[in-house]
Amino acid sequence: VYTTCGEEMPALLDTIFKLANERGLDLDFHVDENGNEVSKGILHISEAAIRNNFKGKVVCGHCCSLAAQSPAELVRIFKTAREAGVCVVSLPIVNEWLQNRDVRGLCTPTRRGVTTLKELDDAGVPVCLASDNTRDQFYGYGDLDMLEIFREGCRIG
Repeated sequence: VYTTCGEEMPALLDTIFKLANERGLDLDFHVDENGNEVSKGILHISEAAIRNNFKGKVVCGHCCSLAAQSPAELVRIFKTAREAGVCVVSLPIVNEWLQNRDVRGLCTPTRRGVTTLKELDDAGVPVCLASDNTRDQFYGYGDLDMLEIFREGCRIG
């Protein structure tokens, strides 16, 4: 559910990490961009980084589903991400816009779609703010203004 990898995920991630290790590459994943508790891509990625003794940098963008995790599960995920050296990049404006949105415009979104920025930081997991949308089909208002991202990220997060 909520993934295209299923039971193959560990093997697929091992392949990615093996190839990146061999080539000296860093990795950037867009992951868990939903509000579903079962989406734990950051955990699987962190475990794969540890399992493969990955030496490069690992970035996990979005991670919105962290907001749907239980406190105990957050502790486990944060511990693993910190050990793996994963950095989480929040995309607060676009995720506020997209997550839990009623495409018909009849209802106000009730879930925010922003990852657990303060909790990640408190747990020692590096966090950053960014945007990956510039007037595209996902967010038609993006204009590469990082000051706006910072300002609104501080307000939202």
